[in-house]
This record gives sequence, C-alpha cells and structure tokens, in this order.
Amino acid sequence: MSQVIQELAAADVVLEELLDTRFSCRAFLDRPVDRATIGRVLRLAQRSPSWCNVQPWQVIVTEGQATERLRDAATDFAGTAAVAPDVPFPARYEGVFQQRRRLRVAAV
Repeated sequence: MSQVIQELAAADVVLEELLDTRFSCRAFLDRPVDRATIGRVLRLAQRSPSWCNVQPWQVIVTEGQATERLRDAATDFAGTAAVAPDVPFPARYEGVFQQRRRLRVAAV
C-alpha cells in the first residue's frame, strides 16, 4: 500500500473516532479554562473552512468579572428575548424525528 493511501486510511480512522466520540455539551464546569488550552483551541479553529474564506467569526475571551457580567447578561437575555431561530422550528415532529426527540428527552 502506498504511503498516501496509508495516511488517508489513518486519517479515516481518526475521523471515525472523533465522530464516534462527539457529544453535545449542555453543562459546563465551574472552573476557568487555562490560557494554553484556549490558545490551542483557537489555533486549531483557525484551520476551519469558511465559504470563500470569509471567516465570519469573532472570538472574545473573558475571565473573572467580565465572564460573570457576560453570563448574567446572557441569562437575562435568554429569559426575556423572543426565540428567533435561523431556520423556523417545525410545527410538529413526526416519525423518526419524533422518536429521536423522545429518546433525547428521556436521556436528560
């Protein structure tokens, strides 16, 4: 097997492992993330593709009281603002989509 094919096969295994172990995080630890970890995450994120390389994101890192103010403002906003999704929610879920929602709710 050529070196290129071996490298692609290895990358395939890594991708499969990443996809198999991904999860949605709905809770967070109450301790700060160290700067080295934040820096590494941001360096890796810079490699993410964007349409026509527009890179439409802005990152703001907070700590201490700034994080507390941001948390309070986000909580207040979430509790009072009208829901405005990018894509409208369906009127109802049917079939497999309904089953998936029920399984997700049962798991929480």
